[in-house]
Amino acid sequence: MLLSTFSSRYAWGQESVTLPDRLDLARLVDLAATEAGLAVTYDQAQLRGEVTLRGVESIPAAELFPLASSVLAARGWVFVEMTDGGLAVVRSNEAARFGRGPAFLSQPVPLGGLFGSMIIEARHRSAASLIEAIKPLMSDGLGSAKSVPGTAFVVISDDGARLAEIAAMLDRIDGNHAMVEATQYLPLSRSVEALGELATSVAESVSTLGSKPYAGKLLAKNNELFIIAPAGETERWRSLLESLDSLQPVRTQSYAPAAFGATEIANLLEQSALDMEADDRRRLLVNELTGSLLVTGTEEDHVAVQRVMAELAAVPEASRRPAKQYVLKNRDVDDVLPLLQQLLALPGSDLVEGNAEAEAPSPATRQNAVTPLANVASQALEELPTLVSDRASNSLIAVAMPAEHARLDSLIERLDVRQAQVMLEVLMVSLSDDQSLDLGVEIDRLIDGPDNSVGRLSSLFGLGADAAASAVGGAGAGLTGIVLTPGEFSVVVRAFEAVNKGRSVSAPRMLVENNSPASIDAVLEAPFLSTNASDTVATTSFGGSESAGTQVQVTPQIAEGGHVRLEYSVSLSTFVGESASASLPPPRQQTSVASVATIPDGYTVAVGGIEVNTDGDAETRVPGLGSIPLIGELFKNRSRSDSKSRFYVFIRAEVLRSPTFADLRFISDQRAEEASIDDGWPEVAPRMIR
Repeated sequence: MLLSTFSSRYAWGQESVTLPDRLDLARLVDLAATEAGLAVTYDQAQLRGEVTLRGVESIPAAELFPLASSVLAARGWVFVEMTDGGLAVVRSNEAARFGRGPAFLSQPVPLGGLFGSMIIEARHRSAASLIEAIKPLMSDGLGSAKSVPGTAFVVISDDGARLAEIAAMLDRIDGNHAMVEATQYLPLSRSVEALGELATSVAESVSTLGSKPYAGKLLAKNNELFIIAPAGETERWRSLLESLDSLQPVRTQSYAPAAFGATEIANLLEQSALDMEADDRRRLLVNELTGSLLVTGTEEDHVAVQRVMAELAAVPEASRRPAKQYVLKNRDVDDVLPLLQQLLALPGSDLVEGNAEAEAPSPATRQNAVTPLANVASQALEELPTLVSDRASNSLIAVAMPAEHARLDSLIERLDVRQAQVMLEVLMVSLSDDQSLDLGVEIDRLIDGPDNSVGRLSSLFGLGADAAASAVGGAGAGLTGIVLTPGEFSVVVRAFEAVNKGRSVSAPRMLVENNSPASIDAVLEAPFLSTNASDTVATTSFGGSESAGTQVQVTPQIAEGGHVRLEYSVSLSTFVGESASASLPPPRQQTSVASVATIPDGYTVAVGGIEVNTDGDAETRVPGLGSIPLIGELFKNRSRSDSKSRFYVFIRAEVLRSPTFADLRFISDQRAEEASIDDGWPEVAPRMIR
């Protein structure tokens, strides 16, 4: 560090100086310069104002210059040394521009208030860190510190007294201290992160107890642990790490609980015997398949586990089979109980249904039963649980060993799950398209014969009964033309075309739970009579009825992949005419579609349909005459028919999975609004509060 000083030409007298109570600021500067033997320049036009001195009659001459400097600093002025060696009074914010550097007052004769600069070289710390460290010591509005780009030098400017304090501070924080070094440490029994966190925590605890703090820190990065500290502290850190890293070896052992559940024992071990956070090598695993525990730990850990297991094994047998009630929230107890019977491989007579007073299975039956849930690690087969269903509370009551209760907990948790629902909409569409055309000519002619005889020649196709009937409208519908000479000649021309288009849509909708059957029937009953005849009397009674309408039966199964497997049967029937007799039902036409299909969730898909096309072309004519071109058209009748009927079945399945039934409420609100049904919710309307 380089400190340059003023020359020692500034010598002070020992006499005192008498000062008036009030004097000009410029006069005070002149007195200080005269007593110090210095040449001071200043701008008299700017350096104005009076100084009031109270309680000061005389002061030593050596204190006059510091007094003037402090008065100038309070008013925004400062002494600086110019390039020619003299002093000048300038504004504080311009001192760095006028002052000569590197120079400040000599240490034997400190002149407070004389602005100066010094250049220091950062040797053990960065220039930026040194600047941050000395900022609190610099004068407000006067001091400054800047680093020289590309070098380790820092230029500091301030009042002379402050520069002396800053120099002493820099000597302490950037002196010739020990160099910081980085040393690698390889953990033996702990992970890098765990050992680093533990050692740092221990070091902080040592510092709080009044011991010498650990200088430096630990850095864990890329599976490596580094000690970053001064050379004298590295061995201290290494000694701490070695003491924490010398752990006992661990091993893994399997434990088979004989009386209580593995999950409950694992929770007990974590709370009493094993501190899992103290050593990250400890492991405690519950094997659900065998009901056993896998413990990884030191010999002391295994001794603690064995002690807990021995205490549990010493529990009396009478208290090992507690009764526990399992309340089912989502499924019916009568549905869950048979599943548990199959899973526990017990005969139906051994799992008593009904009330809590039912008898338990006999010991002989228990010995012959085999359950896949028994602990395979046990030497003897444990007693199987006794299950009782209580329909009133929709719950199961089990009397079993704690280990069996743990298995029942797991099974019931998986079985008692709320099933998603499916909103099914079945659309049955019937389309009909019929077209018929009739075109014919009828001729009726009277012919006079010999001897006043009369003959008649006619080509009749049923267009009109006779000429007279046709004249009064007896002919059929359509375009009819009549040429009539009463009693002699008549011609009837008829052209008729009929076009029919029909569309019928039936759209039943139903809400079905997963894997549950559902059906909708909308039928019309047509009754018919029954007549019983005998030799004397005949009686008539109700003979029965025939139904026709829409029948839908579905069973959905929701898959995990966003689709629905659907077993469905759709039937659409209708009466197609009147009954031929009162004792016979009317004729009925029925169309049915039944299958099993997989359909996407939320899409309307066509699952089946029937299409029937019928074409007819008929011609009636007079033999011989009807075959003559052009003329033959007068002796024939044409009819043409074309009919098409189509029946389609569409199904839309929308899976409702919301746990709060938000989707079901939304759909229900839509249907209620369409049907103008009040949903029961109060209407919220704004209200003016005055």
